[in-house]
Amino acid sequence: MRLTVLSLLALFATPAAAQECRTLQFPEGFTSGQVTGEASSEVTACFLLVVPPGQNISIDVEGPGMVHAMPGQWDAMDQRMFLGDYPGRPNPLQVNVAPLMRAPMTPFTLTVRFEPPGNG
Repeated sequence: MRLTVLSLLALFATPAAAQECRTLQFPEGFTSGQVTGEASSEVTACFLLVVPPGQNISIDVEGPGMVHAMPGQWDAMDQRMFLGDYPGRPNPLQVNVAPLMRAPMTPFTLTVRFEPPGNG
């Protein structure tokens, strides 16, 4: 069990060797949007979110058995996660998407929302 957990954490620590992160920049006035893709046990989808300073965001993923992770923030979440602005917050923010359990290529939809000021 311990090896499985460590392997899962390693999956979300970095994108798969052959895969590069896709950079997402958001236009003026952006409030929410979706990105679709596919990921598997061997291929982690990686995104770099370029977020304006001071902007709060939330992220969630839909797809059979899919989870998202943000290294240094959270691991393997299948629910909407809020991230407020704070001094030293990395920019861009890396988000990895993959199935929680071993699976072939599986489609997913990643939703990014810009949230109003406050603590969520």
